[in-house]
Amino acid sequence: MKIFPTFGFADQDKFKTQLNLEGQYFWGIEKAQFGNFSYDLDLRNLYDSYAELTIPKYINTTRLDNFTVYGDNRAIVEMRNSIVGTSISEQTFTYINHYNITYAEPTLVNKEGDIMYLTGEGFINTPALNCKFGDLLATSVKYYNRTNIHCGTPFITDLTLQYTISVTFNGIEYLYFVDPLTKKNVTLDFTAPIVVNYLDP
Repeated sequence: MKIFPTFGFADQDKFKTQLNLEGQYFWGIEKAQFGNFSYDLDLRNLYDSYAELTIPKYINTTRLDNFTVYGDNRAIVEMRNSIVGTSISEQTFTYINHYNITYAEPTLVNKEGDIMYLTGEGFINTPALNCKFGDLLATSVKYYNRTNIHCGTPFITDLTLQYTISVTFNGIEYLYFVDPLTKKNVTLDFTAPIVVNYLDP
């Protein structure tokens, strides 16, 4: 059995993320289990090799340890029913906690693209790490450490819009950069490059 995503925010009151499960012989499976805190999760769209469920909120949030690479906040995902028992292929889902964006620059860039540097806490170098500007994905992303990444801004044709800045670890949940004073999403603005056509003298 495989699951996607394998990372997600611990605060599932805010993020109701769907987990996709792929494998074999799902017929007759009734429930899924997350770790030792959620035993009876209902499956949706159940087929022989595919199922979906809503990831539960992590209960023991006081026990999260984010000083390690992923934190001590993993849960084994299993499928089971009263006849067959528990699935033999265990998959691990990791809850992410203490993750935020504290600074980004520049927030005014050339419409043809630039590099934005983001500072924060709890960044994780996952295969799905990316930035988004409005609905547009970054053209590139580079992980430096748990507090620094940079993302390439896309080519923009509509200069009248403001583009919210967000980061994802799993390709599904996006955490927005929120101004701590105004509590509003910080946006990226684009401008046309300055062109000098004439000098005199």
